Order: sequence, then C-alpha cells, then structure tokens
Amino acid sequence: MTISNAILVSTYDASGYLTRQTEGSSEFLYTYQNGNLASEVIKRNGVVSTTITYEYYTDKNSSALPLISFYGYDAGVQFGTKNKNLLKKSTVNGSVVNYMYEFNSDGYVSKTTASGSGTSTSTETYTYMCK
Repeated sequence: MTISNAILVSTYDASGYLTRQTEGSSEFLYTYQNGNLASEVIKRNGVVSTTITYEYYTDKNSSALPLISFYGYDAGVQFGTKNKNLLKKSTVNGSVVNYMYEFNSDGYVSKTTASGSGTSTSTETYTYMCK
C-alpha cells in the first residue's frame, strides 16, 4: 500500500468560483451557469471517470439555506462563491437524485429531502436560533 502526500491545488476565477482542483493524478473541473455550479468532471490519470451535472430551482434562492448543506454543493467554504439557487437535481453518470425543500415561517429551509431511483431517501431537518 502506498500513501501519497499529494497536495490539493485549487483554482478560482475572478468571481470567486472554484474552477479546478488537482491532487496527484486526479483533476476536478467545475463549470458554472447563471451563478450556479452546472457540472463537475472528475479525471483520473487524464481519463474522465465521473461526470456530474446539476439543475437548480430558479425560484428558490440559496440564501434560504444559510448554512453548509450536507449535500455539499452550497458550501461556500469549498467551492468559493456560493450558488445562487437551491439544488433541484444532480445526475452522476446517469443516476439522478432529486432534491426537495420545506420552508419555515421565516422563509428558511427547514427540511431537505434527497431521493433517487434505486436509492434510499435522505432527509435532513434544520432548526435556527437567533441570538
């Protein structure tokens, strides 16, 4: 077994969006459309191994989920500039996952559900406290 001390190198565009990451022989390429992450291509040793595409609710602003989602793609920490809208659907090498949201009386996401064909449903509930 070989353990590599590879360094993750991230590249961002002028708007603060993450566009490329490299780590050892792996490369991750990100494209954006209308302020949202549109696709992610993962290459291993120069060969595409995974392609992920994303669709968003155009009527649901990501500010309704002001924290890092466990789905990852609203995470400004990792991806730089935050997506404009809430994630509606992701497609990974042909497998689709749909995302649905419920909102509290203040307009914030209170529940997120992800479900896909042939996969189990994942649900996360959010509670907000003002101080």
